[in-house]
Amino acid sequence: MLEALAAGGAVMAKGPKPKDFTGQRFWALTAIRPVLNQRDRGTIPWVWRCDCGNEVTIGGPFVRKGDRKHCGCKTTLRTAPEKTPPTLIEKYLATLIRRKGA
Repeated sequence: MLEALAAGGAVMAKGPKPKDFTGQRFWALTAIRPVLNQRDRGTIPWVWRCDCGNEVTIGGPFVRKGDRKHCGCKTTLRTAPEKTPPTLIEKYLATLIRRKGA
């Protein structure tokens, strides 16, 4: 190990070999390269390119599992507004209208 350092080589930490995500696409993100000199919550972060063109650095497992699906450009949610239950007055008026129509 010391010989590798003296020769200018890098020493990898013990543990499982990091996965190679280069070129793989997950949701709107495509893996570009790993950032080997950093750690993100125990994982090696990767530089990802979003469909919009932005580049972000995120740990590979967080993208693969779907915790991060884009760079942050798609922050608006396309969900239907919540339908609130009718109030007591609305229920009463609906009952009156039904009775008059019958």
